[in-house]
Amino acid sequence: DMKLLSRYLVILAAIIGFAHTLPDLYSTTASKTPGWKNYSYSKVLGDFVSSRSDIEGNRFYYDNRGHEIEKREYAKLLPFSYSSDLNKWGEWPETIGGVPVTLEEVRQEDELWRISISGMDWARARIKLYPMFESQSGFIEIVLPQELFRITDTGLEFVNADKNKVLEERSTLFTNAMLDQGFVFPAKRISGNPTTRKPYDFGYFIMDARNEIYHVYMAKGLPNVIKTNIKPEGEIIHIAIAEGNPDRYGILVTREGGLYQISKDNYKLTKLFLRDYDTSQDYLIYSLNPLNVTVRLTRGNTERIYISDRNNEEEAFFEYTTEPRLRGIYKTVYDLVFPFKLGPNYSKAGLDLKLMPSDNIRGALLVSVILALVYALFRSRRGGLDSPLPVDIAIVLIGGFYGLAALMLLDLLGYKKAKTFKNAGQPQA
Repeated sequence: DMKLLSRYLVILAAIIGFAHTLPDLYSTTASKTPGWKNYSYSKVLGDFVSSRSDIEGNRFYYDNRGHEIEKREYAKLLPFSYSSDLNKWGEWPETIGGVPVTLEEVRQEDELWRISISGMDWARARIKLYPMFESQSGFIEIVLPQELFRITDTGLEFVNADKNKVLEERSTLFTNAMLDQGFVFPAKRISGNPTTRKPYDFGYFIMDARNEIYHVYMAKGLPNVIKTNIKPEGEIIHIAIAEGNPDRYGILVTREGGLYQISKDNYKLTKLFLRDYDTSQDYLIYSLNPLNVTVRLTRGNTERIYISDRNNEEEAFFEYTTEPRLRGIYKTVYDLVFPFKLGPNYSKAGLDLKLMPSDNIRGALLVSVILALVYALFRSRRGGLDSPLPVDIAIVLIGGFYGLAALMLLDLLGYKKAKTFKNAGQPQA
């Protein structure tokens, strides 16, 4: 009946809420802050050096043999990371790894990207409005225009932000320019750097309905549209571009784990050396200096560091694990009590919930069986409830601690209410 239906809908909502919040609440309460550590590749030594901090925040530095050294010596082993300090001290080396490198080259090649699956889907943008900057204004300053554009199913549509009015003439001008170059609407993806905090502007990369990539920018008030013929191996899921590097537009990621540099030389792609990149799990940090490309892949408590030279040949590799925040008996209890967790999941459709099972699923299932027996004993002693016992026991078996908590909370409230109602009809002494 409707009463039972509403009961189980409430229980389902409670289980979803518990599975989303209780594991994090427990982790926050029971976790211990681990000491932080980091490994970096030293071109000076041709090996990895490290730095660490304890839970009090004290920092320690080590060379490639594990000997503790002073921070100043550590900085000399990582000249690209501490270029400003070395320059201030007047100790910038003439060569690094036997190669002469100037501070100007370091500044030009300083590039850093942090990429996770949560930031790969442009369709999840809350406000899909973008500024079209003037790329050839003749001035150093980049001015934020009053009009913004959005991508519709049939073209680019410019809107005056002050008057909230569609600019028909400019919309038609840019849309026709794109159609003339073979662009097929609707667009699937747009990538750019929509900020004035950059040295110059080169517009946007836009993917059309056939997965072709077009470079679109404005010069002297007129649209410029170039079909790039960018075609990596696999499905493009992310393009990160930023003005600044004289040789490259940025990088590109495919769903299959390919990482590419996009050259300013006819949009040529260079596939970077990388192994076992899982875009659905790994958090990627890409960094660049005049002599090396560094890619860090973090998955759980494991970090893998790939170092390649400027010819895209493997130069070094290092893998290490960090201490988890939840460990010991606290981790054991977590795995047994919580059979699964509902966490955020980022996909093409947007943000939804992802079910993550316990690391000890067999132990968690055994605990669920024990909890089901406890609940059956509770029901036999309480009595007076109208819901079918087998169905409720199945809820505990499937939902584990979440199911038990939802049922007992609801049953206790229902029992107390029923008891109060019963006593209300009795005469007072």
